[in-house]
Parts: sequence; C-alpha cells; structure tokens
Amino acid sequence: MSDYYVLIIDDEEDICKLLTIALEKKNFNVSSANTIKEGLNLINQITLDYLFLDVNLPDGSGLDIIASVRKKYSKAGIVVISAYDNAKDKSIALRNGADFYISKPFNNETIYNSISNIDKKNNALGINPN
Repeated sequence: MSDYYVLIIDDEEDICKLLTIALEKKNFNVSSANTIKEGLNLINQITLDYLFLDVNLPDGSGLDIIASVRKKYSKAGIVVISAYDNAKDKSIALRNGADFYISKPFNNETIYNSISNIDKKNNALGINPN
C-alpha cells in the first residue's frame, strides 16, 4: 500500500466499491463513509490526502463541508462527485476549495486524471500531497 490515504464520502455503496477498487489498484489506502457524520468522524482520525465527496448525502450537502475540510487539510485533493452536472453546485464546490467537480457516471480514467492533475498542481506550487 502507498502512504496516501483516500476517503470516499458517498451514500451509494456501488460508487464507494467502484472507487475503492480503482484506487486500490493504484495502491492507495482507501476508506469510505456513507454520511457526512461518518465521513467527518474518519477525517478526524486520519491524515487525509484525497477526498472524493458526493454532493447529495442523507444528512446534508457535501458542499457544506468542503471549506472546513480544506481548512484542516489545506494540501488535500478534494474531488466532488455528483449525479448531476449542476453549474451552481460546481461553482460553489470550486469556490469553497474543491479541486475538481465530476459528474456520475465516471470511469477510472477520470478518477486517475483528477488525482494526477491535483498532484501536478501541488508540485507546481512546491507542495507535497500530504
């Protein structure tokens, strides 16, 4: 396993499984949560490198926690995932500190590209991912 930790917060079990499989193939340590509350609990127990965050969750909007996650983990990559390609949500996500906003369905290449682009941006700024 790599030293990089990924958290997935999504209420769809299938999405969590697909992301986990794809990310573990690239040797990431992966955990998932199905609610904001579960996700925040995990965030407080780990060193977060990447977050894949759904917008619509049973206990609120993922958009509402981006700024606090960014404050705690300024260098973590945050990728918002949503079933809807909504320009307003995308704008809020990016303004609050997300690096990418991708719509479902997505494929492994989209996931890998988002991580690669985050890494390129961070390295260009002289930042290590963790």
